[in-house]
Amino acid sequence: MKGRIRTIEMDKYEYVIVLGGANDLDDKPTDVFDNLAAVHNYLRENGVVSIAVTIPENRAEVAFKHMSTNRKEINRLLIEFCTKNDIPLLDLATKIPNINLPLEERDKYWSDSLHFTPFGYDTFGELLFELLDYLFKQ
Repeated sequence: MKGRIRTIEMDKYEYVIVLGGANDLDDKPTDVFDNLAAVHNYLRENGVVSIAVTIPENRAEVAFKHMSTNRKEINRLLIEFCTKNDIPLLDLATKIPNINLPLEERDKYWSDSLHFTPFGYDTFGELLFELLDYLFKQ
């Protein structure tokens, strides 16, 4: 991710939403976080407001407990980093849970263990809108 971000023409963007790490839960949490932090730092160095998004739950975490532990650690580090550096954050992990939702609710938001349904993406979009609306009004 941090390599790809350098290929983007930064002068085209004022805001960039960064949701990353969901496919990296087998990796060392500090390595995943370091990559996310590098992306945010690069954006900020180039005059772009970065918006962080926590990694939501993944049903694979039920069978692979280390993935849950890693995701929670990455999110903890990300929240701490955003608080320290005044980076806007959407805590998607708490706003749209996966594992502990009743099956009927889960099927409403999640198409599989990692991807949202259209309703889930709409909800994600509404949450982002609320955050952006708040930022624009400051």
